[in-house]
Amino acid sequence: MIFYFLTRTDWDEPPRIRHQLAKMLLRQGHEVIFFERPRKSGSFPPHQPQLGLTCVRVTEALHHQLRPVALLQRLSGWCARQRIEAAIEKYSLPRPDVVVNFNYDYEFAKELFPESRLILFLNDDFVGMARSWMRHEAERVEAACARDADVVLTVSSGIASRYEGVAGVETELFLPWAESSYEAPAKAVARNTVLYFGYINSRNDWPLIRELVESSSMNFRFVGEAGDRVSAESMRALSTRSNVEHLGAMAFEKVSLDDVCCSIAPYDMSVEGAAAITLNNRSLRLLSRGIPSVITEMPHLLPSACRVVRPATDAAGFQEAIEDFHREFFEIQGEIEAFVEENGEAARYRRLIELSTARSD
Repeated sequence: MIFYFLTRTDWDEPPRIRHQLAKMLLRQGHEVIFFERPRKSGSFPPHQPQLGLTCVRVTEALHHQLRPVALLQRLSGWCARQRIEAAIEKYSLPRPDVVVNFNYDYEFAKELFPESRLILFLNDDFVGMARSWMRHEAERVEAACARDADVVLTVSSGIASRYEGVAGVETELFLPWAESSYEAPAKAVARNTVLYFGYINSRNDWPLIRELVESSSMNFRFVGEAGDRVSAESMRALSTRSNVEHLGAMAFEKVSLDDVCCSIAPYDMSVEGAAAITLNNRSLRLLSRGIPSVITEMPHLLPSACRVVRPATDAAGFQEAIEDFHREFFEIQGEIEAFVEENGEAARYRRLIELSTARSD
């Protein structure tokens, strides 16, 4: 089948669920046309990073946070639609069997692709993260996209509950998954290191991280690029400590895990959108290598994950969970393996194809 992905993400960005989904389809022999982050101006010929994948970029009239009224939204949508249609014609792109729309504001998608199965994928709480002047319009346009879609997929049970009981909207939780099978961790090395792997930015709870690092006897390894000035300064200050190393951004396959007892995901709950998380995307990748996680307690965390992705409310809770994983690392591997198998790629692929081929009412 031919899948179109409508996104605001570059293909070579650190992988998120849209990349994970596309790569899964490519491995199964499908073709993916991946619309990357729009630019304000310019001409961007398609490129093919790998067999079966074509990346396309178009221009966008207005940033999605600068359309506080429906008129501006529809004007910008009309421009985006024209440019997508022009790119399809100019580059002779094949028409899609399935459109996976990651853009909560593309209310023209059904009109543009009337013969295609349309999946709206809400991977973030776009309404919750909207600027104050955009909140009402974000609610309106996301709901319009949801009503037009054949199915709405989301990574958060909190977002899914927004459309429960709404006529004409079918929602389903579609969580991240482990791309590879479980691999038992090595037993030869002492596991005295706590890993942070991912984005280093304003969503991190820096006071908690500092308290944890300063009070713990464990070593801390941070892998990821600091995305803003405050986070960069916080990371530089932490890196002066003897028990902290910051390695910058690197591919997951290159991260040393042999001395790691667990990972941490400390979120600042005052940041819009953080509370919507049900299962951290990076947790599954780490679990497939036997590494459990400690994450900030949130209202929508997946209950079945709590033995291997343990919630904590403060630095003391993080420290207690870290010590438990350090002590019970090998004893908990059976539970980790079972969780990874339950949340593997085969099950997600099977469900996606079922949703992609279902008959519309």
